Amino acid sequence: MRKAPCARRRNHGKDRNGCAVPGRVSSDPVGIYCQIDCSEDYAKNTRVVLSAQPYTGSVFTGWSADCSATGPCSNKLKADTTVSANFVRLEPQPLSLVTPYENESDMREINDYFNAQYDNLPWGRIHDGLDIYPQGYLKSWQAACSGKIDALELQQDSMTGNWQVEVAIACDEYVMDPEIGGYFIPLTNKYYFRTMSSDPAVGQAQLSNIMVALGQTVTQGDMLGYLKAVNQEAHLHYELLQFGQSEFHVLGVTGIPLCPQAQFSLAAQNSVLNLLHTAWPGAELCYQ
Repeated sequence: MRKAPCARRRNHGKDRNGCAVPGRVSSDPVGIYCQIDCSEDYAKNTRVVLSAQPYTGSVFTGWSADCSATGPCSNKLKADTTVSANFVRLEPQPLSLVTPYENESDMREINDYFNAQYDNLPWGRIHDGLDIYPQGYLKSWQAACSGKIDALELQQDSMTGNWQVEVAIACDEYVMDPEIGGYFIPLTNKYYFRTMSSDPAVGQAQLSNIMVALGQTVTQGDMLGYLKAVNQEAHLHYELLQFGQSEFHVLGVTGIPLCPQAQFSLAAQNSVLNLLHTAWPGAELCYQ
């Protein structure tokens, strides 16, 4: 007999048939891992405590039978007992990212935008983010989303010898991946503060102008730091990536670049287009 088809969803557990489930239930004493093993034999009068864990994009709403509320379910077993855990899947929302820069008036232009598929576009090459050039020496940059700083590193480009500082924010929000019929994808905002200088002192100075710390939680709009623009080529390279790991899905070490258009707020889209059209009148936000 053929198995019935089921939805395939990233960031979710799977049952015995490979179907997505919105959460799991585990027990103390061990024996139940309900995603795969949902029943267990215990001696009479054993007290069993069940705990529910929703997966990304779902919430646990409570128990059926002898348990109430959303905390652990504790039962002293006197007979066969059945308990159900109830989960509800959430509707994904756009991120509504703000601009990575604090003030549009502090920026000169965006020169190169997003292109993931081909190189038939104004700037003539594949590019996985946006390059934003400031007006002047020290201009401030902000968190486009709320989340956790999960990368902060001073780096030297192996080809050019130029110094840059990478700052990455693992966004609290998620978006839906429609291609695979399902659910939520974790996103990361990456900022590369590119000095375009091979002087180690400039690299260290750029690092000292980063105002956040690794592991710190930031709120959308919080200042991340300043770009030490010692020349006209210094700029910030900004990327939006599918990036992260869940129990049954790994997207990869480097992440998958995304066009940020659908995730920007309307105000941020308009601001970014204004700067892009300074260098490339009539260019699209993304080519893909």
